[in-house]
Amino acid sequence: EEFNQTSLFSSLNNSISLKQEQKQRKEIDFSEFNFNEKFSFLIKEDICYFASENFVTKTDIKNAKSILEDETKKKIAFDIKKSLYIYPEIKGVVEDIMLTSYVFDSSRSHLLVNQAESYLDLIEETDISLAGAIYDLSKVYEKKLSEQEKKLSKLELDLAYVLFKMEKQGVCLDLAYMGELKKEIDAKINELEN
Repeated sequence: EEFNQTSLFSSLNNSISLKQEQKQRKEIDFSEFNFNEKFSFLIKEDICYFASENFVTKTDIKNAKSILEDETKKKIAFDIKKSLYIYPEIKGVVEDIMLTSYVFDSSRSHLLVNQAESYLDLIEETDISLAGAIYDLSKVYEKKLSEQEKKLSKLELDLAYVLFKMEKQGVCLDLAYMGELKKEIDAKINELEN
C-alpha cells in the first residue's frame, strides 16, 4: 500500500481527544434553578455561583446556605477545602474537580482556568462561566478516569474534609512521646552515618 501522509495526519487528528466545547448556559434567577439534579458550585467571596447542564445562577452566600448544607443535593466542587474555609457547613459534595485533576495527572497544573483551557473551549473567564466549566469538567473526567481512579478521587474528597477539620481545629500531640521518638530517630541516624 502507498504511504499517504495526509491520511495519516487525518487519522491522528481524529484519534486525538479534541477539546469539548464549553456549553452555553442560560442565566436564570436563583429561585428558578433546579437543585434536585447534580450541579456544580463556585464560591467567590460572598457570592455563590451554581451551574447545571443548561442553566447558571448566582446568589449571595446567605441565600445559598440551605442548598450548601443539604446533603441530599449532589454538588460538584472545585477545591472543596478552600470552599470550606469560606463556608464550613458544605455537605453533599460528590466530586472535587481539583482533586480529580490531581488523581488523573499529578504532573499538570490543577488550577481551574488551566483545566478549562486544556479540556474545554472556555467561553470566557468569568466566575459564572467557571462554575459552568466545573460542571463540564466533571463530564470530561467521567469519560477519562478509570474505575480505580474514580474510587481514588472519592477517597481524596473524603480526606479533604478530614484535613480541613484537622487544619481548623488542630491536632493534639504527646510532646513527651515525640521527644522520645526524636531521640530514637537521632540515634538511628547517628548509627547509619557512622
